[in-house]
Amino acid sequence: MPDLSFNFFQVNLVDSLWFIVGLVAQWWIFKKMGREGWEGVLPLYNLYVLFEVLYGKGWKFLLFLIPLYNIYLLFKVDIELAHRFGRTSGFGVGLVFLTPIFNCILAFSDSQYNDPTPKAQVEYEF
Repeated sequence: MPDLSFNFFQVNLVDSLWFIVGLVAQWWIFKKMGREGWEGVLPLYNLYVLFEVLYGKGWKFLLFLIPLYNIYLLFKVDIELAHRFGRTSGFGVGLVFLTPIFNCILAFSDSQYNDPTPKAQVEYEF
């Protein structure tokens, strides 16, 4: 019987490295969106922040709890994120199916985040 412990170690090492690369990519995507990088790596909070940035209401991430609607919402959010970075809807579908690869492309390419809502002009009265 062959010793499988070395192969198991190799798989865990590759998985761990892939996980770390994914975290770094999330960090940089959130930095490009004008947020703190750590907000991109905290589970659930990163969804809250993403919905706050994309839709203005962070609580809407709870809609992921609705069966079947969550599939539609996943496509909608990823396509919207792709559009905000100046990418196509096809890139958004790539974000759905090959998330780590397409996150790395967003994070480490020269893609810039484009916020469609203009910043409000603040008038100061003295």
